[in-house]
Order: sequence, then C-alpha cells, then structure tokens
Amino acid sequence: MEDVDPSTVSSETSLFVEVEEVFQLISSLSVSPDNSSNQLVGDRALARLRVVFDKYLECSSLIDPHLEKFVTMLSNKAVHIAHEFHDIQIDNMEDVAVQSFADEEIQKLGNFKRILSAIYSVSKVRGRKHVQKFLTHDVRDVEPILHALRILESLPEEGGIDTECHNWESIYILLVWIGMLSLVPFDLNTIDSSIERSKERSSSSEDVSHTTLISSMIMTTRRHLADSGPTREAASSSLASLLSRPDLEQLELEKFVLFSNSVLKEYLLSEDTLGSQTGTTTIFLVMGVVHTLAAIFKTGSRSNLIYRHLKYVEQIWEQAILVADKAAAKQEGGQLSNAGGALLLRKLLAKLFARVGCSYLPPRIADWRYQRGRRSLLENLSSSQTVQQSSSITVPCVQQEKKEIKDDTVDLFTVPDQVEDSMAQLIKSLTDPATTVRWSAAKGIGRLTERLPAVCADDVLDAILDLCTDYENDSAWHGACLSLAELSRRGLLLPDRLQEVVPIVIRAIQYDVPRGQHSVGAHVRDAACYTCWAFARAFDPCVLEPYIPALS
Repeated sequence: MEDVDPSTVSSETSLFVEVEEVFQLISSLSVSPDNSSNQLVGDRALARLRVVFDKYLECSSLIDPHLEKFVTMLSNKAVHIAHEFHDIQIDNMEDVAVQSFADEEIQKLGNFKRILSAIYSVSKVRGRKHVQKFLTHDVRDVEPILHALRILESLPEEGGIDTECHNWESIYILLVWIGMLSLVPFDLNTIDSSIERSKERSSSSEDVSHTTLISSMIMTTRRHLADSGPTREAASSSLASLLSRPDLEQLELEKFVLFSNSVLKEYLLSEDTLGSQTGTTTIFLVMGVVHTLAAIFKTGSRSNLIYRHLKYVEQIWEQAILVADKAAAKQEGGQLSNAGGALLLRKLLAKLFARVGCSYLPPRIADWRYQRGRRSLLENLSSSQTVQQSSSITVPCVQQEKKEIKDDTVDLFTVPDQVEDSMAQLIKSLTDPATTVRWSAAKGIGRLTERLPAVCADDVLDAILDLCTDYENDSAWHGACLSLAELSRRGLLLPDRLQEVVPIVIRAIQYDVPRGQHSVGAHVRDAACYTCWAFARAFDPCVLEPYIPALS
C-alpha cells in the first residue's frame, strides 16, 4: 500500500462533500426548551438532512465511510431521551400518557421524533440492515426503547407534536431498534424490571397483574404486522428475531404459529380480500405473517423448526399452499386480473416455499455440480503459470466432465414430499406476471437444487425447459431464463445438458411477440443475455466452444 497514491485511496471519502454540514445539522436537531421558536430550527435542520441524504439515493455506498459516525451520534442522542422517559415511568410506577407531559417533556419528545426521523432518512438511503448494526444495543436500552415505542404509538398519526416529523418514521426506527436489541445474549427475564416490581407489589398486597417484558415486546411488534406501510416490514423482522431466540423458541414460537394459522384460515375463508375494509386489513396482516415466517426460517435454526415443531410447520405449510393458489394472479379475457392477490404476498410466499423446502434437506452443496476451478480473480492472478499449465494438460476437458457425471449416481437419498411441493410452487411462480416474484422464485430454485441429488436436479431442469413450450407466454420464458442463469452460476447445469438448453436460449435472445400495435419481449431478451453471461462465467471455454457460433 505504500506505493499507491494516497489521493487515490482516499478519493471515495471525499465524494461525500456535505460531511461537516451533516454533523452540524445533527447537532441542531435537539433544540432547547427555553424558547419554543427553536422548534423551527430543528425542523429546518431535519428538512435539510433529508435533502442532503436523498442526493445519494442512486449511489448510497458513498456515505459508508461516515455511516457509523452518523448513526452512532444520532442513536446516542435518542437513547438518552428514551432513558429519561423510562425514568419518569418508573417514578410514577405506571405508563405515563402523553397528555400528562409538561411542556419541557413535550419538547424532548419533539427532539426525540426529529432524531428518529433523521435516522430513518439515513436508513431510506443506505438500507435498514446497514443502519441497524450501528444502533446502540446495550442491555439497559431494551426497556427504555420499548417504552418509547409505546409512547409514540399513543400519538396521533397526523397533526402531532412536529410538522416535519412523521410518526410512522419514528415507529419504524424503534421497531428496527428492537430487532437489534432482541439479539442480546441474556435471558430476557433476567433484565425484566417488571418482575421485580410485581414481587414488591405482591408483598404489599397490591394488584400483582403485570405484563412481562417478553410478552410486551411480542405484542407490540405483532400489532404492526397489519400496517400498510414500511413499519410492517420492520415489525416482521423484529418479531422473527425475537421468536428465533433459544429462550423463546419453545413456547412463544408455537403461539405465533397457531396465530399465523388462524390468520391464513381467515384469509382463505374471506370472499373478497381487496373489496372491503375488513379484507384490506386481512391482506396486510397476511403479508406481515408470511413475512415473519419467512424471516424465521432465514434467521432461526431450521433443524429445530422442523424436528421440534414439525406438527405446526405442517399446518402452516398446508395453509400457505392454499393461500398461494388464492393469491395467484389470473389471466381473464386477455387482461391481468389481480383481484384476490397481491404482488408482495406472492413474492413473500416464494421466499417462504424456498426456505421451508431447504429446511427439509441436509445443508450441503451438491458434489455433482460442475466446477470450473478457481473462481477468484486474485487466486488466478497469484497462481503460477506452471500450475495453470499442469492443471490444463493433466485431464482433457471432456474426460473430466464425464468423470464428474459418472460419480453423480453415488449420492442418492429420499427427497421428502414437502420438497417436491415447494419446488412445484417455485416453478409455478416462474410464470408469475410480476418480475420480482419470478426473480425470487429463480433464486429459490437455485438454492433448493443445490441440495438435491443429480437425478432430481435433472427433473427440475426438465420442468424449467417445459415452460418454454408456449411461445406466447413471455412471463414463462423470462422466468425460465432467470432460473437457467441461476443454475449455471451455481454449477448445477451440467455440460451434457447444454445441447438442450442452448437452442432455447437462442430463441429467447430473438424473442419478440406482437401484441396489438406493439411487441413484447425486451425483458425476455435481457434475461437471455444474462443467461449467456452466466454460461461464460460458469463453463470452461472448451465446453462452450461448439455453441459459440450459434450464440453469436
């Protein structure tokens, strides 16, 4: 690194030109309660912060060198105010209503909302996961943050304390914060102060009914599963983190699965999911529940979910398949009818099917997959020429592939029926009208095929190729190309099947179907080009050499 020009190394940090201004604006968010006109200063600082960060939406990585400082500075201010409100609650021995706040406390609450809105503006640009890891996560912050969330929930959605702040932005950040605090490596009962207070009340013959910290966190996050905005996503992620904890998995997870089962049944029994107000609430709650289940199968222990809670998982599995059938977009009279289904719900179901299917299979990477050799550019450049020459001369390309294919038959095991059902749902999702659903299904097929035997992987490839029989269905062609590219990237498309795949990819490159006064096919051609790029990255040149004239 000594020979590199210092200006080149530090050029990225200098591209965020408003660094000093941002730090000054963060300091201006908290205004003094002495003068009520200072609120305008805080609102202007927040408005300017939004403008500054929104400039970097298209290239959000430019703020990475300063991201930790921004989030740490804001979260330290917010957690200090949250502790002050929590101390007020402890002094009064009960939850304090916002209406009983003094003017100074209302001013602090305005500062609190402005700080949380500033964190949200950073999260909107850089992403929730990047911001979440920099939030404070001390054990002593769990109860104050949860109490602050309950205070903000009691505020009106519109016309609140501040005009520049939006209440849902503050709730969103606090839900994300609870998701981070749920990862504390201690039993939540040991840090629950309400248990100690209930013991004191029981000794003095007072009412001992109370809500524990665990139940309060779960109920608070679960209430937001029916929200129609981004708070539902944050609540799903936080609730999944809570339910994946070892001390909550046994009892609380079973309760949530039973609750999810009842929600899905209610959705299936409803006649018109999008027509009435009740139906609208139901569809958002279903999306929140499915999102939480998908996140649990991502963050939790999949083996525990299958072997300890198999009965509940099977109930959810049956309901999820029925929900997917009901939520599927249908083609009626040449027009797309999306009644009874939601794009986001179908995408979340595709994720859930892939993760549940993977949990039924042993966590491994298929030994039969095609391996080109070193995939790292650094390793290729650092390797000596003698090693490269010896590796290229020892075994001819075709003989090496035949040897790999012969060894595939050794690795066989029984595939559960649930894996077949999940793969069938994913292949069905490849024909979905929405691009995001097809892309999620293609990635799920790649992850699931990695754990299957070679014989089953051939069946999966045959099912994907069958999607291309209907030339008029552009969605099926697009989904098939995406899945072929995903299989190629993972080495799951063996060279002996290229003679069947390449002609279909060639037709996809030239895909164009007239529809009235216009034509459809640009997205299919783009996906076919992506598939060709995946071929070039995955296969050895001698494998692709026979197909180069046709592809070019």
